[in-house]
Amino acid sequence: MERLREGSAQFHFEEGRRLENEGRLEAAVAEYERAIAANPRFAYPHANLIAVHGRLGNLQRAEDHYKKAIALDPNLSEAHYNAGILRTLNNQPKDAIRAFRTALALDPGNLDARQNLGFLLESTGNRQEALRHYREVIAQDPAHRLSQYHLGRNLFESRKMREALAHLEASVDESAPHTPHALFLAALAHRALGDPAAAEQRGAQARGLARAQDRQSLLKE
Repeated sequence: MERLREGSAQFHFEEGRRLENEGRLEAAVAEYERAIAANPRFAYPHANLIAVHGRLGNLQRAEDHYKKAIALDPNLSEAHYNAGILRTLNNQPKDAIRAFRTALALDPGNLDARQNLGFLLESTGNRQEALRHYREVIAQDPAHRLSQYHLGRNLFESRKMREALAHLEASVDESAPHTPHALFLAALAHRALGDPAAAEQRGAQARGLARAQDRQSLLKE
């Protein structure tokens, strides 16, 4: 009987994850709740409900699920990571930093937690530690474009143009909101390094992509 309950809980959990990934958040909540009903000791659905309720704006429900998740498993990195996202949404940067630090202590390979921690540290004035985290993300995954962008942006502000340019170019992803600004900074870096043709090319790309993204944003509204 116990195995049947655990199997049912796992099934509903996987269904919840599928629906969450598809953006069907209310349906995902229902599946995660079914997983919990089938196995009240199952911490993972609580961890995922932190994120889903956060996206739905149900911030107190999300906080309640965080407390339940860590009561069941205090070493569940996903719960602390999602709590970091939740507290970022709640404009609680110090609490978010603590949550991301805990998530990283439990799972040092969580690159999104490291990236988010870096951004929060930068926004609260701890720039040097932030840069160390961006560099660590890139060392583990050179294709992590958001960390490439944040590192490149900081290097540009420090007038380290050649190094900045390498990271800004590596950050380019036409679907990402940061890319027009990355291209604009890359254009300025090319100009500072004495390459006006490349500067003009990147500047034109930045303007064109910014217009395209604005149009896509309007179409989604």
